Amino acid sequence: MINIDTPYKNSYEDAMVSVITIDKELEFLELLASQNIKIHLMDTVPNDIESWGVSPDTIILDSTINNEWEKQLDVLGEINMYKDIPLIVLNKDEVEIEDIFSTWDKEYLYVHRDNSKSIIRATLATITYWKKLNNALVKTNQLNRILSTNYLVLDAKNECLEKVQQQLDQVSDLVTSDIKKELIKVDEVITDNLKKGNHYQLFKAHFEEVHPLFYKKLLAMNKDLSNNDLKLAAFIKMNFNNAEISFFMGISIAGVKKAIQRLRKKLGLQPAASLRQFIYTIEV
Repeated sequence: MINIDTPYKNSYEDAMVSVITIDKELEFLELLASQNIKIHLMDTVPNDIESWGVSPDTIILDSTINNEWEKQLDVLGEINMYKDIPLIVLNKDEVEIEDIFSTWDKEYLYVHRDNSKSIIRATLATITYWKKLNNALVKTNQLNRILSTNYLVLDAKNECLEKVQQQLDQVSDLVTSDIKKELIKVDEVITDNLKKGNHYQLFKAHFEEVHPLFYKKLLAMNKDLSNNDLKLAAFIKMNFNNAEISFFMGISIAGVKKAIQRLRKKLGLQPAASLRQFIYTIEV
C-alpha cells in the first residue's frame, strides 16, 4: 500500500472525480478516498448529460474499458459542459514519461494505469487547477451579472418612462389648459432623462467585451435576427431565467416563451431541442 501524504488534504474534501473503468480494484481508487475525494464510478462513457448525474473536478478514463476508448472520448467532446474538465487517461502499456496528448482540441494526461502514485499526483494537480479556474470564472460571471443587471434595470426604467410619455400624450387633450401646461413640464423632464442614453447599448458593449463572437455566430446562422432576438439570446447566455428576461424586456412571461419559440425556429432547431442548451454550447 502506497501512502500519499499531503498538507492540503482538507482542500479536497468537496472534490469529485469521475472514474470510468471496469476494474474496481485499482489501487489508486483507495488512495483517492484517503484524500477525502468523492469518487463517481462508471463502466462506460455516458452518451448524455443526464446520465452523468455529477459535475466532476477531474475525469479519469481507463483505456482498458474497450478497444474504442478513443472514440468514447469524442462523446465527452460533444458534451459542452464536460469537455473542458481535466481528463486523465490510464494506459495499459508502459509509459516512460507522463506525456500530454491532444484530442478534439483538448489536452489530457496520459499515465500508466498501475502507477498509482503518478495517478494521484496528476489527479490532485488537475483538481487544484480546475477549482482555481472555476473560482475565477465564478467571480467574473458574478461581476458581469451585476454590471449587466445595473445597465438593464436602467434600460427598463427608460422603457417605462417612454410608456408614461405616451399616456401623457393621450390624456393631454382631455384636460384643462392649466393642467396641460403642467403635463408638458412633466413630459420635458422625462425627455431630458431619456436623452441620457439607451442603457441597453451600454449592456451590449459590455456583453461583447466578454463574448466578442457570440452575436457574430448567431447572425452567421441567420442574418435576419432582430435586435430583440439578439437581446434574448444574450440574456439566456448569461443564465437569466424567464422571469428576469420578462422584466428586462418589458414583456410577459408568456411573451418570453413565445419569443424563445420564435428564436428556436429562426435558428433552425429541432422541436425537441433546447434553446438554452444550444446557446450554452456556442463558443465565444
